Amino acid sequence: MTDSGDHLSHGGGDSDVEAAFVPPADPAPHPAVGDDPSPPSEPEDADSDGPEPASRRYGLDATFCRRARVLLGVMFPSCGAYTVFLLMALMVACGAEQYVVYWVGIIPSRYYQVLGDKDLDAFGVLTSECLGLVLVISFVKGTRIFLSTVLYVNWRQLIDRALHRRYFAGINYYLLNVLDQRIDNPDQRITQDVDKMCKTLSTMIAQLLVAPFIIGYYTYAVYSNTGYIGVLSIYGFFVVATVVNKVMMTPIVTYVVRQEEKEGTFRFKHMQIRVHAEALGFHGCSVVEEHRCNRRLGALVATQLALFNRRFMLTLVVNLFDYLGSILNYLVIAIPIFAGMYDDKTPQQLSAIISQNSFVCMYLIYNFTQLVDLSSNATEVVGVTHRIGQLMERLDTLQRRRESRTPSPEPAGGDGKAPPPPGQEGEREGEKGGEKVAKEEEVMKGGAEKKAEDGDESSDADPTSARFDTPYRLHSVTVRAPGGRQPLVSDLSLTVRRGRSLLVTGSSSRGKTSLLRVLRGLWLPAAGSVRRTVLPGPRHVFFMPQRPFFTDGSLRQQIVYPERLKEDGYSTAETEQMLHYLQLTQLTGLAERCGGLDADVARNWYDLLSPGEMQRLCFVRLFHHRPSFVFMDEATSAVSPDMEEILYQECLRLQMTLFSVGHRESLTSYHDWKLHLLGGGRWSLEPIAPPAYRAAQE
Repeated sequence: MTDSGDHLSHGGGDSDVEAAFVPPADPAPHPAVGDDPSPPSEPEDADSDGPEPASRRYGLDATFCRRARVLLGVMFPSCGAYTVFLLMALMVACGAEQYVVYWVGIIPSRYYQVLGDKDLDAFGVLTSECLGLVLVISFVKGTRIFLSTVLYVNWRQLIDRALHRRYFAGINYYLLNVLDQRIDNPDQRITQDVDKMCKTLSTMIAQLLVAPFIIGYYTYAVYSNTGYIGVLSIYGFFVVATVVNKVMMTPIVTYVVRQEEKEGTFRFKHMQIRVHAEALGFHGCSVVEEHRCNRRLGALVATQLALFNRRFMLTLVVNLFDYLGSILNYLVIAIPIFAGMYDDKTPQQLSAIISQNSFVCMYLIYNFTQLVDLSSNATEVVGVTHRIGQLMERLDTLQRRRESRTPSPEPAGGDGKAPPPPGQEGEREGEKGGEKVAKEEEVMKGGAEKKAEDGDESSDADPTSARFDTPYRLHSVTVRAPGGRQPLVSDLSLTVRRGRSLLVTGSSSRGKTSLLRVLRGLWLPAAGSVRRTVLPGPRHVFFMPQRPFFTDGSLRQQIVYPERLKEDGYSTAETEQMLHYLQLTQLTGLAERCGGLDADVARNWYDLLSPGEMQRLCFVRLFHHRPSFVFMDEATSAVSPDMEEILYQECLRLQMTLFSVGHRESLTSYHDWKLHLLGGGRWSLEPIAPPAYRAAQE
């Protein structure tokens, strides 16, 4: 029967098409395999303990020393390693730089002497020496920075490769990401934390190794000029500064670790949205995800503010000792002057001596204060060292357990092969074909048509009004993948109407999912028009994409998704209804594994659920919202035929109009019409004879 609707061009000004092209989402995280898995109390290759408590304290302790020693063994694998050569070269460059710095430092005292004597020849020679020293120190400093950068890159490569060896040994990557709960964000630790540690440490280690020699030399120079009182004053100053900074640093390390954890959680949330962009587009849940992203951001910012508040006191103490050091310099050089050691010197000679002694004392104090100033960088290094060490220790533990126990079976389906990840059916390339074999027919007749308005999605809109009877009307629609040339569906006209269910069938790559994308508005039709009278919403028009989406949070949050949890909670009747649907879909065990409906689930839902559980939980979500229309894309492909019958019978009992994409012949029992996509844009549309039980009901 010919559709009588007016033709609306998808590029026309009055078109109801509200679509947007989106790039295909990345593959979903690998789901746990097998239907209804019961998690063992102690996974075979993973620790049964939960994640480390957030109150765990980190600092410069024995645990840090143990982890640092392991990492140093990776960074310097042998005495003849390339990184050892780089470190030795870096130390030589630092020593050469300090030697040149000494001669540059005493130049002012020599200028005082020359200018005081008004010796022009000596002034010219001294100026030439200064220019030469400037060239030398520029070269030496540039060499030091270059060697430090090369050392950083080589350290990062060694540590990342060592982590990769452990991460990809056997199925450690699977155990760590799916079964084990003790390590958060292993990807961030391998990438960002390793980079931060190596980069910061490469700028510190040469200074730390050369500092004892420099301090020893300048200690002798200070003793020669000022005696033991000057040396004791400077050393006492450094001891006090070190103790104070140690006290200030210890709590900061813990907050550095927490900040990195919150950074990883915030990044993972955005990665989750990027990976599941299409599923989110079907659900139309941008408001919910914005709220949840902002909540993760708030936790990160709160941790950062706590860290910065504590760093403020550390910075205050560091700056205090820096400026006290400059005052201490003059106190030290004043000792021999007021003791009368230089009473026999001329003013020019005294000026030169004061300048030279000032440089020696100042440089000794400077080296001490430089070590104190490293405390801020040290907190970063200590924090990320703990995180990297945790990851390495955990991977070693998993590997030892794997080697000492019977190996776990590889994740597989019933045939021993891992099933393909959901959502891999290709609808992107239509096959070449001839003319379509059926003329346009009307699937559901009648119904008022109005333009969709902003309020259509609200839960208080009346779903019994006439405009909810025909949410979608397609007129001469041609579907083509973005960038593709061959049509997947050509010149399709139909109207979706309440009470008349449609089954879409066809081989892979025929355009079944693509048709749903056009209906939802994710793709624009290549030709023709799509007229919508209702915006998709969980209470009216509900989409169940091929790749299920689960946000972070509790089991109840998954059920009410894409709506937010009620701030005032849920009534006893609503909770009992949710539990009833969990029992109907045989997911009672899931509620027990999660600790109830409202317990916050820290693990990734894609790791916690099998493909069959994902689909059944999506039906629990569907039954909770009870929409008038539901569009399902292979929604029962991972469940048994018996469970499929239970799910579809409940949909019919709740008086939902179904628009299903599927391959199973059993699905015809629950639909009135079948749209078969033949490829190359061709399609056929025919009514389905109702089965005996439905004929008896009608």
